[in-house]
Amino acid sequence: DAVMQAQGLYSRVKDKKIIFGGRKYWNKLIKNEICNDEWKFKRDNQIYARGDKTKKGNPNIRLLNKNGNFYLRVTIGNRKFDEYKLFIPAKFEEELFSLFGSDNPYNVRLLWKDKQHFRVVIDFEIEAPQQIIDFSNGVIGIDINPDRVAISNVSYDGNLIKSFTTKNNRMFFASTNKRNYEIGCTIKEIINYAINSHKGIVFENLKFKKEFENQGRRFNRTKSNFVWKKLVILLERKCIENGIQYKKVNPAFTSVIGKFKYQKM
Repeated sequence: DAVMQAQGLYSRVKDKKIIFGGRKYWNKLIKNEICNDEWKFKRDNQIYARGDKTKKGNPNIRLLNKNGNFYLRVTIGNRKFDEYKLFIPAKFEEELFSLFGSDNPYNVRLLWKDKQHFRVVIDFEIEAPQQIIDFSNGVIGIDINPDRVAISNVSYDGNLIKSFTTKNNRMFFASTNKRNYEIGCTIKEIINYAINSHKGIVFENLKFKKEFENQGRRFNRTKSNFVWKKLVILLERKCIENGIQYKKVNPAFTSVIGKFKYQKM
């Protein structure tokens, strides 16, 4: 929620200066490349309403279900509301229907796209399903490189069964929306492979010690790659959703260890 996001932001920036709206557009404003109205649009383009369990959802921006159609009720004053119809992709409808029957709190973020359209982001907590796939049959190892993702199938006694790579340039170099789509497709492929193999997944940990930061250009490039971080975060989430046991390991020296173990194969 908002508190966790604020704590995460503070831990990342600490003493650094923060510019709401982004440094990029602030510099453009200084150079008169954009007008003041454009700057305000970038700076004030979202509203966040935190959910409340005691109010059975969200007291300020509430979801409504009217005959199968979803609406957003926004509080604009004392007992005054405006309602707006929502377009919900079919893949999210089932989740929203289950949310209505649970009375669980949910957070709503409105992102201003243009004068007539808003993007609505709804987040809520879900219970992790029971873990049904563990490491008893072996593991699926994932190595995320700057230009590809390597997948290894390892037996329960640590011997390599199969290894292959999936290369997708759009995942690393396309526009944001296309990149997110390709990341989702790659993670889906990994999850399906783990389910079919009935094995848990091992992948790189986002948080590793400072002494391993300077391990060469390739390692540093991978570490700083934003796509790498999104892949790891989404992979962890999908493991939880699908009941797959996972383990995060320090990525330093994993290539060297693999080379010594499997170089004769």
